[in-house]
Amino acid sequence: MKKLLSIIFITLLTHSLVNAQAAALVKVNIFNAAAGVSVDIQTANSPEKPIHIKSRTWIIVQTTGDSLALIINKKPYSIHFEPGKPYYFVAQAGPTAHLTMTEKSEREFLLTAAASNARGPEEYTISN
Repeated sequence: MKKLLSIIFITLLTHSLVNAQAAALVKVNIFNAAAGVSVDIQTANSPEKPIHIKSRTWIIVQTTGDSLALIINKKPYSIHFEPGKPYYFVAQAGPTAHLTMTEKSEREFLLTAAASNARGPEEYTISN
């Protein structure tokens, strides 16, 4: 019995150590709900290759770091995220035709994407 418990304990310990060393992915879901307007997301890792989000398209940006460095109006900004947690953003055109990004709950994001007949998700991986 002690031998069996020892084997189970060692197996669980090994499994938890392997999982602890694996880098947790941050998944950032972005849906472009603006009709007829494309959104380009420029990251600091590859500023020459922006992520182009067409109208009514859903993308998932995955990163292994705890932040995502974006370039907005030619200035770098670092947005911090909690590893392993998914995030949901919707890009919409406001009354002044100015594009805004709003963080949403998972439920609200999925309902907005479904009601808009979203294409996707297209996945992009950014390594830090």
